[in-house]
Amino acid sequence: LQDYNSSSFFSFLLAAYSAVDFDSDADQVTPSKGLHRYLESQRKDFIDVSTMHFANSPHCQHMRYHPQQYWDTVSAFLTKNGVVVQ
Repeated sequence: LQDYNSSSFFSFLLAAYSAVDFDSDADQVTPSKGLHRYLESQRKDFIDVSTMHFANSPHCQHMRYHPQQYWDTVSAFLTKNGVVVQ
């Protein structure tokens, strides 16, 4: 990135301080309570964390169990951070 005044560079910086998290009560690898404490610490460090919580999808299976909600959340996150999806 050579043009530091470009909107793409600004979007890159925003994305560097933004995150989206998917979690589930059914995840037996990463317990939701511990993850939520971690996300709160990230928010305190000024990282914009968006979350989507599911009740029944196993670890890393949210897209398979809830494809519409998953992709809507991803699309909203990218749009919010200035990333154009075509």
